[in-house]
This record gives sequence, C-alpha cells and structure tokens, in this order.
Amino acid sequence: MKRRISNDKVFIYFIDDDDASISEIIKKSDQLGSYNIKIYSKSRAFIADYQDVKPKKKQVYIVFISNHLEIDEEGNSVEVIDVLKKIKT
Repeated sequence: MKRRISNDKVFIYFIDDDDASISEIIKKSDQLGSYNIKIYSKSRAFIADYQDVKPKKKQVYIVFISNHLEIDEEGNSVEVIDVLKKIKT
C-alpha cells in the first residue's frame, strides 16, 4: 500500500508580480481544496516568510516563481536564480 501525504501537509507558494496571474490563481485556489496556498507579489516578502519555515519530512513544499519578478529598490530586476539560491539556503 502506498503512503500518501494529506493535502493539509502540502504547502504551495506562488511568486508573481503580475496582477492578472495572481487573480487567476486566486480564482482557481478554490479548486485546490485543503492545500496550504500563499501568493506573493514580491519575492522579498516570500523570502521573509519562508525563512521561518521549518521543513518536516512528512510535508511537501512547492514554489512556483514567475520568470519575470519585480524591480528592486535600486531599479534592477530581481533575478529568479537569486531567489532560488535563497530558498536553497
């Protein structure tokens, strides 16, 4: 018999600064049932929240990142690879 992870132990994060994409995710989130879903328009806010996450073996963490992120305070585009590196650490 296969072991399954219950939906309440699956955490899904979306990072996208496009309002149209975010509204589409919100519309479809009702269909995702009891998954734990968080949506971020700024990668900085996601990183701040994710630093407090203490991963456990029986939980699943999925992160969807837009290939075009926001502009930082210095006027530079935030690079997806930099966000991925922060997630890894």
